[in-house]
Amino acid sequence: MVADVFPCTIPVTVHRHEDGATDPYGNPLHRYTKDKVMVFAVQKGGTPAVTASHPEAAEFDAVVYAPVEAGITDRDRIEVDGMVYELTAPPGNWESNPWFSPGLVECRCKRMEG
Repeated sequence: MVADVFPCTIPVTVHRHEDGATDPYGNPLHRYTKDKVMVFAVQKGGTPAVTASHPEAAEFDAVVYAPVEAGITDRDRIEVDGMVYELTAPPGNWESNPWFSPGLVECRCKRMEG
């Protein structure tokens, strides 16, 4: 479906968050498994313009346009060209509009430091 309109040709690695494990103090451990995914586009860098009507606009370092079938969540991380990014919010999904079903989600990410 998505390949007909938006060919996914760019390889990225999705670090999928795993639930369940805890440390000896009962705090959740953050473990990830790696999964190769082909995406439509990666836009690096960007800060939406801050206006008086939208002063709380979030900064982001990359936007990844991935197929819905990739199942990316806001707890996952995305690796692009050796740099790891963390999602800043749940992926934007345009599938619920009545006119067009693109089959893509928009993942806005911040670069992981360290």
